[in-house]
Amino acid sequence: NTFYNYQPTHEEALNSVFNKQNQYDKKEFIKKYNASKKIVHKRLGNNPSKHSKLLYFKEMYQNFLNFEEILNYEYLYWESFINFADISDKDLKFLKDKKDKEDIFILCTNQNTNIQLKKINFWNLDMFDFVITSEEVGYEKPNIEFYKYVTKIIKKLEISDFNFFAVGDDYENDIKFWIKNY
Repeated sequence: NTFYNYQPTHEEALNSVFNKQNQYDKKEFIKKYNASKKIVHKRLGNNPSKHSKLLYFKEMYQNFLNFEEILNYEYLYWESFINFADISDKDLKFLKDKKDKEDIFILCTNQNTNIQLKKINFWNLDMFDFVITSEEVGYEKPNIEFYKYVTKIIKKLEISDFNFFAVGDDYENDIKFWIKNY
């Protein structure tokens, strides 16, 4: 929700998959999707992979579709998601205009690295010097281990004088740790 409104974007992407498949009617599709998501979340706990749409679709379809079809549903979901997202031009312009040559922007996100890099590339979010995903760290925000990892990267930059700004859509995940520690 920092650069776009997640829920309508997700719904559009899910509709793309629904329209492509013919195994479920709409009500059953949503029910199966949510049940699969719940199963994956329960099985993986706090593992960042719990957000994998591929795992949800695999759980939904593994008994009657081949792997290529399941992979295609995941690809379709993200292609639709990325294309449909209404990126805030105002927010992007603000960030890009605020970034001077010596500024360092770090994007910290609870999502799959592959998907986040695709989004960043497609949406032209080229102002970030570092992209740190929960997948690569092994912990999601707001887990303290996530922030310890990011803090190590910041310390390696060896900057003695700086202003620190945190931007996000969730106080607990994106802001709280930084307020207490910077």
